[in-house]
Formats: sequence, C-alpha cells, structure tokens
Amino acid sequence: MKWKQIIIFYMAMALNASCSIGYKPLCNPTEHNLEDSIFQPLWSRSDIFVLPNEYEPMIIGDSTRVFVAGLDSTHGLPFIFALDSQTGNVIWKQESEVSVSMLATSTNVFVGEIDRIKIYDPETGVLFRDTYIPVGIILLRYADEKNIYAVTGHGRWLTYDINSGQVDLSEPDVYLPLFIENGIEYRADFEGFKAVDAKTKVILWKYQLNEEINTQPIFLAQSIIFETGADNIYVLDKNEGTLIWRSQARIISNVAVDDSRVFFLTSEGRLSVLDVNTGSVIHSLEFSATPFQVSTADSSIGGYYVRMNPQTKELIVSLGDTCQVMAVEFDRP
Repeated sequence: MKWKQIIIFYMAMALNASCSIGYKPLCNPTEHNLEDSIFQPLWSRSDIFVLPNEYEPMIIGDSTRVFVAGLDSTHGLPFIFALDSQTGNVIWKQESEVSVSMLATSTNVFVGEIDRIKIYDPETGVLFRDTYIPVGIILLRYADEKNIYAVTGHGRWLTYDINSGQVDLSEPDVYLPLFIENGIEYRADFEGFKAVDAKTKVILWKYQLNEEINTQPIFLAQSIIFETGADNIYVLDKNEGTLIWRSQARIISNVAVDDSRVFFLTSEGRLSVLDVNTGSVIHSLEFSATPFQVSTADSSIGGYYVRMNPQTKELIVSLGDTCQVMAVEFDRP
C-alpha cells in the first residue's frame, strides 16, 4: 500500500487554513435517536465538531478518558479535548493546530501534526514536549514503553524516543511497515498483505489482496483486522496469513474491536456489531432512517468514528452530521 500523503497533506492544510479564519462547522440540529434495547445510552454531547479524517480516527482514549481532535462548534477553533468517559464532561482542552493522527497510553497522549509531534499529560492536558521534525505529515502508528513509531509524508519510518525526544528516520521507501513485532514486519504492497522477517526480509507469509487498505490495521494476539477501500473488512490469521473471514458493508467509520466483537458505522445510518471470530452479525442499531450525511463542496461534515473501551465496555461513537459524541453500553455478550 502506498501512503496517501499527498491527499492527507492537502486535507490537513485545508482544514488548518479554514480554522485560522474562524471556520464555522456544520452541525445538523436534529440529533440521531439513541433508543435501543441492546445499546444503553450513557451520555451525549453536540458541541464538538470532530475532525473528519478518512485514514486516521480522531477519537482515541485510555481506561477513563476520551481524547478528541476537533473544533469548538461555537467558535470554530481547533482543540484537543479530554472527556470523562463516564459522564462526557470536559476534563481539559488545549488549543492546537489541526491534528493528523493521535495515540494514547496511560501516561501520555501523542499527537502527530505537520512537522511536529506533541506529547500531553492525559490527566491535566499540560504539554510535556513539542518536537519539530521537518518531515511533513506525521502519521503515528503505535507506541510502546520507550518509543513512538510513525510514517512520514516523505515516505520514511520514524522512531521517536519518548523520554529524550530523539528521532531516528529510515531511508525513504514507497511501502512502509504497518507494524513491527517480535522481529516481524507486517506490510501491504502491490503483492498483497504480508509478514516479513525484519532482518533478512524473507517473506514469512503473503495474502493476495487487490484492494487498498484504508486505515491502520488492528493487530490482535492471533489475528489482524483491517478495512479496505472496496468496503470490505478482512480478518487474517496473524501466524499463517490465511483468511479467517471477510465481510462487506458500506463502512463510513473506522473499525473498533473488543475481545469478542467488531464495531463500525455504515453510510446507511447504522451501527453494526459482528462476531470477531466468525464475522456473523450480532446486532445492528439504526441511528437514522436516512443515510448519514457526508461532506460536499458546499458543506463540511464532521468525522464518523467508533472507539471501544476494553476495560469498561463503553462504546464511544462520533456522528459527524449532528456533531454528536456519545457513549453507549452494549448489553449483549
């Protein structure tokens, strides 16, 4: 897979320019219905325009907080918001440039921007470090205890030392790793999705794929989950590269998972829940009798995202056309 750095670059630049002149986001005042016997609403708010991003979710979280990259819907200014996951109340917000990607751990919130990586304290919102790295777009992939790993708009793999701020950059490459674990690089290129020995570059397994991967795959202990531009969700065996299941849907959001389920929004106005092991439909919640609205040349609609808290089993949902950010509990095991 080639990284769509040119598209993302212009998207981010356009958002940045519009924010700088007091951009007023579009929010439909008619909120979507939350009534459902399986999903129990916890809270909902409609005052944050969550930034739309086709490739990176702009809602992330830790065990007690939800972090949102968005605009204050009153003034149109960009902020990083921290919300209490139980109540939806704002814990803190920090004015920022338009974010391109985000990661969160129990000790840090990482934000990738154009030429910058910022690290915030998750409890207070204090900016711990702001590092200038002149590489264009910075897409954060994942983090461990020592490093952040990212890809750049210049086609380079970036390793960022969290404690020192030291940066290590690879040579430019058209196809960069999606994830590196236990000496194995997981990649997607014109041949398909593959696992490669990080040292010898020997291909350990390959799954033929003629579709472009939209977002960062989800790497679980035994499987890999990803969505494609052809509106397919794939689940591969992580050790063998064989297909476990595939499902087609008109996906409008990212994909979120817990230990047994897969969650995503569809353009028809539904929240779908699939069994993570089989792909069978567990439940489908209709938020709207009409399709969700999307951005046009004349209007800008917020982002559609889902985020599952594996500790509390709360599902955070962003519905872009109404600027709703909400939390629901899912009652079915």
